[in-house]
Amino acid sequence: MTARSIFGALFAAFIFAACSGGNAPETHEDSAQDLVDRITQSLDITYRVAANKNNEPCALANGAEYVGAVCYEGEITLSAKDDITGRDWAIFFSQVEPVAEVHSDEFELVHINGDLHRIQPTDAFRGFQPGEEKTVSFIVRGQVLTEAKLMPNYYVATKNAQAKIINNTKIKIDDETGLATKPHIKAITGADEHFKRSKNDLTPLATASYLFEQSK
Repeated sequence: MTARSIFGALFAAFIFAACSGGNAPETHEDSAQDLVDRITQSLDITYRVAANKNNEPCALANGAEYVGAVCYEGEITLSAKDDITGRDWAIFFSQVEPVAEVHSDEFELVHINGDLHRIQPTDAFRGFQPGEEKTVSFIVRGQVLTEAKLMPNYYVATKNAQAKIINNTKIKIDDETGLATKPHIKAITGADEHFKRSKNDLTPLATASYLFEQSK
């Protein structure tokens, strides 16, 4: 083999290696983006305020407690329409008061900074089967007396992909009333569980029907 042939072969090998190295991240990015897209379209989030507490501890099923002037017990339920596998992704969302305690085997829920919180699969995460639900229970230092305090636009992020908002956490406009709604927020109902300041609180809840009766 001549010197020119050897040089040509080495040059071709160099170009092939460079091109191969440049293409590898694109394949990974496409795969990561597919995962983000699938989660945003398939995963439904439900946020539920289970109970507001005044001068009594909030507690979770794993025995965790928070004792403070006020707190509330909440749940975030994740349900999937399609298979979701892998652990290299996270959901970020706004939570006005920081989470104090968490109970979940397959997810961690942590306060990042300010109102930013993150839900991320743990090593115990087994993925989602179609129709499967998983719930993260938590305690928050504070109270929620109105759904306006609960934020929309949970977004999914992973490496080498553009973050996207989970579809069912986006604000929707009611066709009949023209008012903004948040489909992922479960309605806060039950005066005893949420609105009474103590067991001796006899203040009536100012519902529309109560105000109507009072104004007669």
